[in-house]
Amino acid sequence: MKPIFPALLFLTACGSINPLTVARLSQLDPLTSDPANLAAQVTLPPDIAIPTGGMEMYFGATRNGQEKGATVQLDQHGDIWRLSPEDVIRLEALQREIAIWKAEDSDGTEGTLSISIAGCSLTGTPDPQGEISVRLSFDGGTQFRPFLTGLTVADMMQQIGAGETLDRCNGL
Repeated sequence: MKPIFPALLFLTACGSINPLTVARLSQLDPLTSDPANLAAQVTLPPDIAIPTGGMEMYFGATRNGQEKGATVQLDQHGDIWRLSPEDVIRLEALQREIAIWKAEDSDGTEGTLSISIAGCSLTGTPDPQGEISVRLSFDGGTQFRPFLTGLTVADMMQQIGAGETLDRCNGL
C-alpha cells in the first residue's frame, strides 16, 4: 500500500506542515499501527475553541475505484484529542479489511489519513493574528511532534471562506 498521506483539511493555507513529522508518518504502517496510540494537541488563540464533535479523522483506502474508510471523531481529554474506545475498535476492523486489499493488490491500494478541525469563536471577532498549531503523537501522547505551525486565524478564515467573522461557540 502506498504511504498514508496526512493532511489537515482546513488548516493548510499559509501554515507550514512539518516535514519531519510527515516523514515519520510515511514510515508508519497504517495497517499495523495501533489507532489507540494516535493523539493530537491543538494550540489555539484564547478566543477560539473546538466544539464537541469539531475534530474528526478520516482513515481509509482506495483500490480500483472502490473505497473503504471511516470518519471518526477525536474526543478531547484535557488538551489531548484521542479516539474513543469504540472508534479504536472500528478502525482496527477497517485495518484488517484494508490489509486484505493490500495482500491482493499492494501497488493498487492507496491509503489516506486526514484530520479536519472546525473552530468557533468565543468572542465573536477572533484576533486575526492569533496562531494555530497542531502536534501529533504516535505513541499514545508520550512524545508529540510538530505537524502544522505558523497558521493564523486570518489564514484559516480565508481558507474556509469565513470572511471577517467566525461562528460563535454555543455553550462553551
